[in-house]
Amino acid sequence: NKYEHLADGKLHVTLWTSLDKDIPLQISLREGKKVQTIRYEDYQENIAFEPELFKVPAGITISEPSH
Repeated sequence: NKYEHLADGKLHVTLWTSLDKDIPLQISLREGKKVQTIRYEDYQENIAFEPELFKVPAGITISEPSH
């Protein structure tokens, strides 16, 4: 299966899922000529969420660009 979405009028997001289990196989992001693709090697369901995995590392600052 293939699902497509246009975000903010310029970012094309495409998700491919397996036909039999409807689990993600690959996701691609395209903005102009730049493309990023991530392929799932493994996908597991019903795994406990571990927020520690998503913490910003010490010494790193994340900021949003001003508009």
